[in-house]
Amino acid sequence: MKASIIGLLSGLSFLVALATHSPAAADKAAVLRLQQDLTALGFDPGPADGLWGPKTRRAAQSFGADTGLDLRIQGYADLTAAYWRALDTATTLQLETREQSLPHLSLRMTAADARHLLERAGIGAHPLEIQALLGLSRSQAISRMMAQLDVSSPYLDPPDIRQRRYAHFHSRGDYEAQDRQSFRIARDQEMAEFRRWWIAEMLSTPAPAGERLLLLWHNHFVTAYSSLDEEVDALVGQHLMFRERGAGNLRPLLKAVIRDAAMLNYLDNSSNHRDNPNENLGRELLELFVLGEGHYSEQDVKEVARALTGYDYSRLRGFDYRFKDWAQDKRRKTIFGKGGNFGGDDVIDLLLAREETALYFAETFWAAYVSEFNHDPEQIAAIATRFRDSDYSIPALLRATLSSSGFWDPANRGTLVKSPVDLLIGSIRTSGKLPDTWPSLDAQLAGLGQNLFEAPNVAGWPGGADWLTPARIVQRSEALQDLVQAPAWTPRPAAAPLTDASVIMDDRILRLRYAAEDFEGPPLFSVTAFADPERKQMIWRSPMTPAEGGLDTGRYGRARNGLSLNWQTAEFSLPSDGETPEAFQVTFPNDFCCGPGGSDGGDRNLFIDWVQLGGSVYFARDGEQVTNCPAGGQDPPGSLYCSGRLFLTKATPLQAEAEAEAEAAPELEPETEPDPQPGSEMQPAEGSTDGLKAGRVYLDWVDTYNSADSYVGFTLGFEDLRFEDIVVPAMRVEYAAVRQNGRRDLVLQLSEGNCYPDCWNDPWPSAAWKQRGMDLSVVEIKLKDRDDSNAERQYWQLSDQQKRLVAALWAGLPRFLDVAKQGRNWRRREGEARFQAWAPVLADFERQFASTRYARLAPQNPLVVAPGQSSGAGMMMGMMQAALTVQSPILLGLLRDDLDWTRAPEALDLEDPLAALLAGPATALTLEAVPRFADLVREPAYQVK
Repeated sequence: MKASIIGLLSGLSFLVALATHSPAAADKAAVLRLQQDLTALGFDPGPADGLWGPKTRRAAQSFGADTGLDLRIQGYADLTAAYWRALDTATTLQLETREQSLPHLSLRMTAADARHLLERAGIGAHPLEIQALLGLSRSQAISRMMAQLDVSSPYLDPPDIRQRRYAHFHSRGDYEAQDRQSFRIARDQEMAEFRRWWIAEMLSTPAPAGERLLLLWHNHFVTAYSSLDEEVDALVGQHLMFRERGAGNLRPLLKAVIRDAAMLNYLDNSSNHRDNPNENLGRELLELFVLGEGHYSEQDVKEVARALTGYDYSRLRGFDYRFKDWAQDKRRKTIFGKGGNFGGDDVIDLLLAREETALYFAETFWAAYVSEFNHDPEQIAAIATRFRDSDYSIPALLRATLSSSGFWDPANRGTLVKSPVDLLIGSIRTSGKLPDTWPSLDAQLAGLGQNLFEAPNVAGWPGGADWLTPARIVQRSEALQDLVQAPAWTPRPAAAPLTDASVIMDDRILRLRYAAEDFEGPPLFSVTAFADPERKQMIWRSPMTPAEGGLDTGRYGRARNGLSLNWQTAEFSLPSDGETPEAFQVTFPNDFCCGPGGSDGGDRNLFIDWVQLGGSVYFARDGEQVTNCPAGGQDPPGSLYCSGRLFLTKATPLQAEAEAEAEAAPELEPETEPDPQPGSEMQPAEGSTDGLKAGRVYLDWVDTYNSADSYVGFTLGFEDLRFEDIVVPAMRVEYAAVRQNGRRDLVLQLSEGNCYPDCWNDPWPSAAWKQRGMDLSVVEIKLKDRDDSNAERQYWQLSDQQKRLVAALWAGLPRFLDVAKQGRNWRRREGEARFQAWAPVLADFERQFASTRYARLAPQNPLVVAPGQSSGAGMMMGMMQAALTVQSPILLGLLRDDLDWTRAPEALDLEDPLAALLAGPATALTLEAVPRFADLVREPAYQVK
């Protein structure tokens, strides 16, 4: 009987593998849950061991036949989505039948019960959601919420931040100050865009239980954008990973967490090497993520840190996990009294073998779903047992929590303080009214203490009393009143796509992207157009325009790092018969400072992103500004913290113009004429484009040369490398001096791990060797030595185009170094001093290259430095289109215009409507006492759930 119940508890497991149903997704935990479910339903899949075999196949086939599914099941991949739905339905029905024997779960749902379940397991409680649960048993209502856990396919499409551009995180250390600032600004805007999308998704989703669970994981496995060096791609990847794995099994989730780029960055595991272990990830894994304090020793922390050495990620390859075999400590370790050569996955298995793990997660879910201070050790222990017996099925843990008698106990209602997400997003969902201020919800949430993707520390948002400090109580009440008093949102027509030539070439429509911070009124601005870059001939001026959508700094304080700004796009029509402007001026005249506490307590500020006219965009970061601030010259262009003017004269072409400019771009020349270099005969002929093209060439690393060393090298990096029809957004090439059998030779090394997405179009040679610990190919091409049989096999297995690329990488070496000298990395890596020792080696190369087999394949022009599409027009177009397209939420996933009941409570059509929307077992409120939602939110009981 126990095994049967365990299987039923895992019946709503919403497998991670559901998204693909591929053999690769059929991990041991997924097959184990399948076996448990089939066993619970009376089939015989063999031992519940997570291994797919003949018995499991026959049991799966029998269940499919019994449910009328015409499937021929040979392997795990044959189990379709319809199969899993049928399995979930069968196990759910059987589970609900068994739960009817528990008195507290057999009761029929009242309106107060429905509100309680919806607000605890979901976000908010709209009357339509309440009505949908009335009359069900509590067990059936829980099943409704459990059916919402899979949020791997969001209701609203996430912004395609990572798809629309390739950001050069790997090489930004080579950028000078202005380019680094521009890079940061672009990433900050992308983070703000993604944060606003998640808010819109929480407002829109018909599956709020999944979003609630997702929010829990972000506050459990904590990272913060401000501590990730602007690596927005890593944080986006982590969020999507939680969506994919957060409703599955804890084991694969934990193994994904220790490979997650955002986590590895946040807890400094990139610096965790065998000779110098970093304990941050290991300590938090034990203390905050899995076990809790007091269940491990300091020696366990040190040994776990050693097991996690070498766990890293690649900025160059889209933040993929990268195992550094050379950095891992492979010596014996002793963890929790057990010895072995443990790695990260072994640590996870050891943690899940401990009873404290299930108890820790049961306590975590109890505090999140039941009560922050009413703890019942006996019930929590029972939840932990069910979780452990289900082999750590996360849905089993959640169902055990929601079905506990403690969850339904009236004494535990009103014992959770509403978080800012509950208070604002939950209230909008409850009211059915989307206010026109919704785009500034990210700023309001931050002001109330819950800045999404920005927890205060690794322990996450404290919650509880921290939400109710004296200052925040006032802010919370004001935020709720603002919400109910704001006009309803009116969806704006979608902006015309920038790919539309008629929009691109319309040089009479001027767009300005801006954001504002208000204080006792909004900032004003005007735009002036000039016919000349010197701004002597004015041809047009806009009226003074109030900024829309500004953050009220008097109530919420200043936006943090500019990430919570509500960006707007203003459009102006220029005179049809006027000249085409070549420069612009944005004027901000009405600064107003300050509220209580100085500028942080209230201030009026204006932020400019860009001006676009026809086929050109004028980025604020490329402009100049003059303000009345004492340190006005120190603020980045576009950030007007005091009254002032922003001048824009640099136009960046869009689309075809940008591509044409990239093709015709001249070579990057040094600021001063260099001394003649050896091999100057290989300098490019002007206008020739038959060699390599790159947006940037930089020094990545250089070893100090020592002729006695057997292997010493340096690495050069390329942005947006193009050669013939090969396009590589990022590539690193290692050049090394190798001493073997008393002779020195140069070697060129290309690694699949140092190219994105690949180094070339053709397959890698079969003779290529694999990088240790990773399935990544590496080739080494020697300059002269042909006695190395393996190196020769690698070369001759290259395609003709690959050979030409290798020849170009050899031929361009002197030119690459010349260009790399102009970058910041050359100074940071002490390139001038270090390459002095390399001079004899490079001189030998210059003398010998002409006699090598690569000389006849080498292009006459070794390098043209030109902006690449991925960092030029393509990225700009994507960012601008995202800015012009505001994805409006669809409340509760319902396309209805009658969701808003805030002015007419009788529209709730509930027996006790207002009591149902307040926490606590009883209330004296009536329709007569509280006629409007605006009055309801003033009740103290509304602040808790």
